Amino acid sequence: MEASDTMRKKIRLGLVELYATQDGGLWSPRMKDLYSLVRLPSRAVDLLAAIADRTGLAEVTTFNPLYDSRGGRFRREDLERLAALDVVGISAITRTQPPSYELARLLKERNPSIRILFGGPHVTALPDEALENGDIVVRHEGDATIADLLERLAEHAEDPVLGDVLGISFREKDGSVRHNPDRPFLTNEELNALPFPVYSKEVVRGISNSVIVSSRGCPFACDFCAVITQFGSRYRFLDVDRSVELIEHTLRQTRKPIFFGDDNFCGLPARTKAILERILSKGIPMPPWGAQVRVEASQDAECLALMKRAGCTRLYVGFESINEDTLKLFNKRSSLEKNELAIRRFHEAGFSVHGMFVLGSDADTVETVRETVRFAKDLMVDTVQFFSLTPIPGTPLSARYAEQGKILSRSWHLYDAHHVTVVPEKIAPHVLQQELARAHLEFYSWKEAVRHLLLSSDRFYNAKIRILGNLLARRILGEMRPYEERLGVLDGWSREMEARFQRLRKQLASRVEGLGSGLSQGTAAVKDSAEEFVRWLRASADTLPKEFLSYCQKLASASADQVRGVLPCVQSLGAAYEKKS
Repeated sequence: MEASDTMRKKIRLGLVELYATQDGGLWSPRMKDLYSLVRLPSRAVDLLAAIADRTGLAEVTTFNPLYDSRGGRFRREDLERLAALDVVGISAITRTQPPSYELARLLKERNPSIRILFGGPHVTALPDEALENGDIVVRHEGDATIADLLERLAEHAEDPVLGDVLGISFREKDGSVRHNPDRPFLTNEELNALPFPVYSKEVVRGISNSVIVSSRGCPFACDFCAVITQFGSRYRFLDVDRSVELIEHTLRQTRKPIFFGDDNFCGLPARTKAILERILSKGIPMPPWGAQVRVEASQDAECLALMKRAGCTRLYVGFESINEDTLKLFNKRSSLEKNELAIRRFHEAGFSVHGMFVLGSDADTVETVRETVRFAKDLMVDTVQFFSLTPIPGTPLSARYAEQGKILSRSWHLYDAHHVTVVPEKIAPHVLQQELARAHLEFYSWKEAVRHLLLSSDRFYNAKIRILGNLLARRILGEMRPYEERLGVLDGWSREMEARFQRLRKQLASRVEGLGSGLSQGTAAVKDSAEEFVRWLRASADTLPKEFLSYCQKLASASADQVRGVLPCVQSLGAAYEKKS
């Protein structure tokens, strides 16, 4: 067979990762939020492209419209280019799933024979939803699965044998959905055997930081986190040699600041120290870099000293809360005392600290939010993110809140941790939304910029980031104000429903207390009031903002059922006393 024939038979594969948009539409404006201050490459697309390329079965094209040369927008010509391919793999998280689904539908309209693959934590949790828009879902890690799929598609493009490919969900010929068994997570040896990601020129030009991931998994099982769902509850690591090779490979592509994307860079301290010592002994000229760590890392002075010598400047720490009850609810295995001590030790070791706090648990109050801001300011935390507690599909939190009826919306573009999407026990949703806005404006303020310019160790950066953060926060607040207003409408409806329900309960109670005093005659009036309440529920729920409609209908239905359940008892009592009299 000639080489040209071999090339013609290669699968034309496109790998795509879209950005978040303001309303979830593919063509809508990009969402400008605090994440947009740092521009990172995809953690999936470039690695999967390297894996696919190594199989020799595909001609691979990567699409990251955020970093193209035409203004960072997905365009019609991108759609047409993708539609001309054989297979398109779309990697997404929950907030980018809506435009990803829309892209898949448009591709199918233009090219019905194209195969759409979905991957990422959202479709891992909800494969049936994804299969309404695509052909195959790659669950959990996709490294080995993508190679298997390409082999099957190369063997028979129109009717590949998929029944024994581990870790996928797909539709059978009869339209039924099949979920194959999970694929085991990659071992340390298998991780070491993976190729390294290669960035395109557009990505190198567009990013602010490169990303290096040298481990996967996390054993800490925080209630709201999707890491275990996607990558498992055990740490798995590249060995020291391979980790250093990955660092050197990345630096050959770009010397922009590095973000280590390991969920806990110091998860195995001996390994972390060995990597740092190798960096120092080889004299690798590291650009400024940062890493995610837990508070426990503050207890290892030797490791912190090595990180500092190797060029680390910033630590990203999920403190999550200053509320001890919230930390227990989150299964964080930490405490306020540990959080405070860690910030002081990290600062003493010469690091800037980026603190992440999750607000809106059932134990949080308005004062909790305000105390969190004071805590971060008093301890001179360098930068922060105040997140709204978000029920990401696949997490224990999401399952529990769904059962309790506490999830406001399944409009996935809202799942960015900036929009309030749950009903906390002690804070009304629209109040929480207001407090989150207030928290960011208070922390990223001109006053705080001046204070850090005078007092903090990294004074120029911290002053600058507060000014930029203030400008961005104000812009975000303007864009999110309509959502806050819709939350206000929802809260008003909820209060009105509760008031009407309580009045009806009192009316029922007064009739029961009046046993022997015309109870049977009064039941008709109670029935009329109950029916009026049910009619109001039905009519009013349908007029509420569309993203909350499902939540409101469920809440209205539950309240109506309670009323209907009580009425027969009152009527029976009335009939019994009438007969007795």
